[in-house]
Amino acid sequence: MEQIYKESFKRPFDSFKKLSITMLMYLIPFINTITQFFGLGYTLECAKTAMKSKYKLPEWNNLGSKWVNGLLAAIISFIYMIPAIIFFGIGGLFSVTGLFSIKKGAMMLPPFSASMFIGIILALLAYYFIPIAVISFIDKNNFGEAFNLSKISKKVFTSNYLAVWIVMLVYGIIASLIVFGLDFALSMTIIIPFFIQAYAGAIVGITSMTLFGIIYKKLG
Repeated sequence: MEQIYKESFKRPFDSFKKLSITMLMYLIPFINTITQFFGLGYTLECAKTAMKSKYKLPEWNNLGSKWVNGLLAAIISFIYMIPAIIFFGIGGLFSVTGLFSIKKGAMMLPPFSASMFIGIILALLAYYFIPIAVISFIDKNNFGEAFNLSKISKKVFTSNYLAVWIVMLVYGIIASLIVFGLDFALSMTIIIPFFIQAYAGAIVGITSMTLFGIIYKKLG
């Protein structure tokens, strides 16, 4: 497993040029709502090549395919999040209407809190499934494979996948804290924080998809 992590964490720096192109996809506010799909598609290609034990960063070509794959991956992620969104919406409705239960003079668990709690649990569960779901899609180039829950469950409910998921969760949190600190320190420059955030997004994206791609293949 040590070699897997080593290859994944150093991969974004295999080519500064390719990393910078990926960064550009996340750089410009508003425009990146469209270009980010190129970046996401590229990270999926990183996952696909990692499955073949190829750790050199892939080329930036076939842009149409990358954009479509990125868009489809975003749609897959959204579909997985729908149950959580529904409960968050219900919680928001209760919050707006001010509905809650009172029994014997004491406030019981408000429907708002219950709905939000369930929403958080469902969101975490979706976040746990999504990496393997999108990689299943890109591996078979079949949108439906992302929802083959029988196959996906066999991979995600394993100690190896759990370990990788936790590592990437911690890695993402640490990266976010570093970015926040640098943004705060360099906020007066206005422009530099955008570059820091974009590079961080590219690095974390390439690293995570590489690592999940490797573990996806190892889990069979």
